[in-house]
Amino acid sequence: MDNKNLKDLAQNPDFIPGIYNYCDRWCEKCPFTSKCLNYAMQKERFSESTGDMEKDNEVFWQELVETLDDTIRLLKDLMKERGIDIDDIAVDEEYEKKEEDIRNFTKAHPLTKMADDYIRMAEVWIKRMQPGFVNAGIYLENTEEPLADRDRTSGIRDTLDIIRWYQYQISVKIQRGLQGKQRAEEFNEDTFMYDANGSVKVALLGIDRSLAAWKRMTVFYPNEEDPVIDIMILLGRLRGKTEKEFPEARKFVRPGFDDR
Repeated sequence: MDNKNLKDLAQNPDFIPGIYNYCDRWCEKCPFTSKCLNYAMQKERFSESTGDMEKDNEVFWQELVETLDDTIRLLKDLMKERGIDIDDIAVDEEYEKKEEDIRNFTKAHPLTKMADDYIRMAEVWIKRMQPGFVNAGIYLENTEEPLADRDRTSGIRDTLDIIRWYQYQISVKIQRGLQGKQRAEEFNEDTFMYDANGSVKVALLGIDRSLAAWKRMTVFYPNEEDPVIDIMILLGRLRGKTEKEFPEARKFVRPGFDDR
């Protein structure tokens, strides 16, 4: 995509500013794609596809290199205008130490460990069930089975898609929230806490939807109720402790999604 096309897209008044900052990145399920600049850019990029994956990938990486080169040149010009010598920029060891401490704090935080435990528990259950999923046609488009069976298969597939989509994202968003909260406290900057609450709200919504999906799994597989309930209990504890750690997250207003 050339700079003119990008500029034209960015100036479209129909787009909701910042709507893509606090979404779950599930464009296929999103009712706001027509309002999202990020989605429009992806669509524009897709429309320029040649159909040759290797060629498209080569063009993609070449465009990225050119973008980086343009960015570096712009950065140098801006620094020159402000009298900053790029070669004289020293590493801020104190800042680097604070950032390392924040990363270590986040990694060791109980919420991170609980979210990672959920990832592992979900993975163990899904892998154990995978042969049954395959036999039932969950990973296949089986048009030969009776309509009732197809409906059940489609329901299981949709439910599994929800679990899979949020399985890792929950941990990622919680960790981003924890880091933002620490930076807000360390650097006394409110914008970090704003981003933290927005990220954690996405995590909480992912937890809510995952809990509902796991409950549906007990309907599809009643014999699996006990192990699924164990997963739901862990997820419910993570939900409660996350809300306690970030009491303002639920109130966060995501552009487009929550301010209609």
